[in-house]
Amino acid sequence: MTNLDPTAEENAHIYVVAFKSEQYNFLKVGVTSRTVEARFKPVVYRQFDREVLLDLEAKAKDVVEIEKRVLELFSNDRYYISDGKAFKGCTELFKPQSKEAILSYIQSRIQSSSDE
Repeated sequence: MTNLDPTAEENAHIYVVAFKSEQYNFLKVGVTSRTVEARFKPVVYRQFDREVLLDLEAKAKDVVEIEKRVLELFSNDRYYISDGKAFKGCTELFKPQSKEAILSYIQSRIQSSSDE
C-alpha cells in the first residue's frame, strides 16, 4: 500500500508499469506523489525492462482509493516474488494477463472521479 495521505486533496499519480526480465514478467500498480520515472529510478529496478502502460494524475484521495480497489478486485491475479528478491512495492504486482482489465478499470474510475 501507499504512503500517500488517503484524505489529501493534492494531486498524485496512479500508474501501471510492465516489468520484464529473464526471470520475471509482471505488472506493478501503484500511486506516487513523484513522477513515475523518479519512482523507478532506484538501482533495484534496473534489472528489469520497464514500460509505462498508464500514468494518470488525480487527487491523492482518489488514486489511493482506486489502488485499494484494484488490489481487492484483482486479488486472484496477484503475482508473487517468493525467491527472496522482493522489493519495496512488490505487494502490488499482477500477472500480465490481467493488463487490459486493470487498465480499463483504472481509466473508468479516474474518469468518474473527474466527473464529480
